[in-house]
Amino acid sequence: MKATELRIGNYLHSNITGHVFQVFASDIVNINEDLAVAKPIPLTEQWLKDFGLTATLEYGGYGYILGNMIIFKVRSHGRSEDWFYEIEYCSGDEIEDRTNIIQRYDYVHQLQNLYFALTGKELTK
Repeated sequence: MKATELRIGNYLHSNITGHVFQVFASDIVNINEDLAVAKPIPLTEQWLKDFGLTATLEYGGYGYILGNMIIFKVRSHGRSEDWFYEIEYCSGDEIEDRTNIIQRYDYVHQLQNLYFALTGKELTK
């Protein structure tokens, strides 16, 4: 993780306190000076639920719905223990209007940043 990936309001894990925290401007400065201060939070199904996403079996697989985004849990090729999330964005009402945005999505702050870029709204618990 680089400090340039962060936005105010992102969730991170503090290596100092051991707790999850939301980033403020001063945190970005501190992380830029010392990356060991915090680490990214792995994106999990629990985090998706905490953000209020709803699970679905529609759209050809098990995923979560967030506005016009569909988030699928995908197994990495050749590695049964390696899972990641794939994001698709629906620009219309039809399944053909889906666009794959990102091949690999591992961290909470990445989802928060993408959601903000697409909607102009913050994604919080």
